Amino acid sequence: ALLQTIRCFTKTGIRPMGDILFIATVGEEGNGDIRGSKWFNTHNHVDGFLACDNTDVGRILWAAIGSHRWRLAIDGKGGHSYAAFGSTPSAIHAMCRAGARVAAIRPETTHKSTYTIGTIKGGTSVNTIAPHCEVDVDIRSLDNDALLKLEAEILRQFEEAVAEENAMWPIDDEKKVLKLTKTQIGNRPAGQRPHDCPVIQTARAAQKVLGIELTNYGA
Repeated sequence: ALLQTIRCFTKTGIRPMGDILFIATVGEEGNGDIRGSKWFNTHNHVDGFLACDNTDVGRILWAAIGSHRWRLAIDGKGGHSYAAFGSTPSAIHAMCRAGARVAAIRPETTHKSTYTIGTIKGGTSVNTIAPHCEVDVDIRSLDNDALLKLEAEILRQFEEAVAEENAMWPIDDEKKVLKLTKTQIGNRPAGQRPHDCPVIQTARAAQKVLGIELTNYGA
């Protein structure tokens, strides 16, 4: 889409009133945390920003869904499934407790807010009390306040689950105590633009000039 737009400018001889930057970003998906767009935003001043999200020219997005992502790791000493049982808490058991707690959360519905435990890994063998387990969690909302509230509730579930697993057993060695490490791996704040802002109005005007019907207007 970007290249075709440039071709149109070149072929028709259209001369814009100001400079137009055509950029391709990196680190957009997964754990990239839109680092390319973030870098551009902090190093350049622009009057407007248009993102070509896909080939649906009838769609205009006026809001950006916020996303916070966390890697939650639980670590302890671990041990043999039989010999160490009863005095050694399990990182996987604690994570299962946390997962069950998180799965029971019902987000508020005023703004669409969502969450998922996207990945989970840990353990060393079938007969080992796991010394390590970690998950990646994705939390989203159209509203920043709702996003932060849901995030706080989810993180609290992990903290309480670890404490619950530790309290389950008479731990005889401080090294066996499970510890939770929280690492934020994604921070995309939610954002909304007024419906009459220049960028949105320009996009609508372009649709009308080209005879394109507005078929999707949302976030």
